Amino acid sequence: MAVSFIGSTTAEATSVTLPTHQVGDLILIFALRLASGATVTPVSGWVTAGNIAFAGNTANLSSWFKIAENSSETSGTITNADLLLATVYRESSGNLLYAPFRNANRNASTTAINYPQKASYLAASGIQAIDRMASSQSIVLGIAATTSITEDLSTPPSGMVNREQIIGSTSGQIVLHDTDGDVSSWSSTNYTASNAIEYASMVIDLPSLAIPASGGGGGVRQVNIRGGADQ
Repeated sequence: MAVSFIGSTTAEATSVTLPTHQVGDLILIFALRLASGATVTPVSGWVTAGNIAFAGNTANLSSWFKIAENSSETSGTITNADLLLATVYRESSGNLLYAPFRNANRNASTTAINYPQKASYLAASGIQAIDRMASSQSIVLGIAATTSITEDLSTPPSGMVNREQIIGSTSGQIVLHDTDGDVSSWSSTNYTASNAIEYASMVIDLPSLAIPASGGGGGVRQVNIRGGADQ
């Protein structure tokens, strides 16, 4: 497997210019809503990867993905979003790139920003997919969001590198980290903040599978969706 980070973009708006991408790339968008109760709505054609209400109900972190069908995909208008972070990952070895698997966490006030363990892989109901265990090799993403703009979360947890950060003009922050290559496991890992803050986090797995040497049916891209329950 050879899934790698291609690029990322951010915006303090309800739409974001997507990073450079090509057919078959996985595009992920993360949105932070800085208000209680309001959900963030993706545009048609994107699949939900996670939706986490902050424990204190002060904000909401949401994520969606799609496999690029061309090199000019757009985010569309994402209703209620305050901050957006988009990223692109690519399977460069010619293998099938699967949809992400997610696990999530949140806390109302803590200095321990937790990036939870990677999720186990199970075939989603009604979707043709291979059953894969959590020990499988994959690149792992760590995303965290907070309402704070004074606590810098750009320092990644041990085992990851920072890829992107957006800090709002008056409130809110989203950061993206990843393992910079395939790993066989990712255990629950904390980053210690300087001050207690409210946060939400996601750990997202990007597995791929070698394309069989022969077989009928042509090039149907399989999709598998699995993750921890929404908080």
